[in-house]
Amino acid sequence: MSREIGRIAYREEGTSWNAYWKSQDGGLVWLGSIARRFVDDADRRERFMTLMQDSVAAMFKETSGAKVQFKRRAAPENETRQA
Repeated sequence: MSREIGRIAYREEGTSWNAYWKSQDGGLVWLGSIARRFVDDADRRERFMTLMQDSVAAMFKETSGAKVQFKRRAAPENETRQA
């Protein structure tokens, strides 16, 4: 049986692209950051996202033994890039 416990949210903030763990109860924990210019390249952006997912999965496995699976989906409108 699986259940959703949270997700990784990515946000452009200044010159950085930041990754946060957003729990179901609304808590937000900063995971990591990379200069936006480095993730303009789709391959590097994908590798950063994979690193964040692998890190969260490892943390859950180490702390609770839980296996985490991620489902890619579009970000909520309030988290998308602002022009």
